[in-house]
Amino acid sequence: MRLENCDVAIAGVGLIGGSIAAALVSSGRCRAVRGWDRDPEVTNRAVQKGFLHEPSDSLEDLAAGADLFVAAVPPGDIADVGRRAFSASAGRIRAFFDTGSAKRVVAGELARVWRDRYLGFHPMAGRERGGIDNAEAGLFEGCVTALVTVPETSRETKDTAGELAAVLKCSKTVEMDAETHDKTVACISHLPVFVAMALSLAAGECQKGLPGLHELAAGGFKDTSRVAQGPSWFVAQMWDQNSDNIAPLLRRVASLLETMAGSSKEELAAMSERAALSRKSVLEGRKDSGGDLL
Repeated sequence: MRLENCDVAIAGVGLIGGSIAAALVSSGRCRAVRGWDRDPEVTNRAVQKGFLHEPSDSLEDLAAGADLFVAAVPPGDIADVGRRAFSASAGRIRAFFDTGSAKRVVAGELARVWRDRYLGFHPMAGRERGGIDNAEAGLFEGCVTALVTVPETSRETKDTAGELAAVLKCSKTVEMDAETHDKTVACISHLPVFVAMALSLAAGECQKGLPGLHELAAGGFKDTSRVAQGPSWFVAQMWDQNSDNIAPLLRRVASLLETMAGSSKEELAAMSERAALSRKSVLEGRKDSGGDLL
């Protein structure tokens, strides 16, 4: 299945879904891009911005005419959207992708419905501010996209995902199973959100005794706390679907901080050197796009 012969349906046209739609429309690489959002005003805004060829009035209407279906809805809604899309499409949809940041729960449920047509599509990019007005065609440029497959996922489905990633100008794709994906993103994507939350809360407590704190808050604080600005519903659903992987990492961070609090200056200098090497190791071989959130 080639994208150029596809009608692409996108459920959820906020930051991620809207940006995928915008990239597809601007590329001209598919036959049509249609979209639906549970908030009609969001759908209308996507049309106004030129991100959709055509809006749909309902999820069922969206699914009925699709070749490729992309579910870019909140994580807790993905499985329900997948089931409804399958029923409404009468088997016409040839590939179903979801953009959720945790995959084990939805992959298991959706694979039972879609079988060889299911693939989890997770571009490792985003912004701390969501919504259609923050969406843009170039959001995913240079990012890595995880292709989360199940044993049944067909070669055609994988090829379609690779073609979509190319249209989004992703730097590369990495195929993995849902278990590996969720353990990985817990460390390099979800954990930073919780650490940023803790930093922001601690700074807020400090501000009670230091009312002029904000006057000196600059790059260091802004950079390390940026992702704490994300929507609260996203944090809640992230925790709901991946807490068993996130919680041990939070305890490890707490242990490291406790160690730092009792360390000498020499010990802290050594930890700082190891931390710099660890960061380099984690990022080695990857171009820093500067805008990654998830």
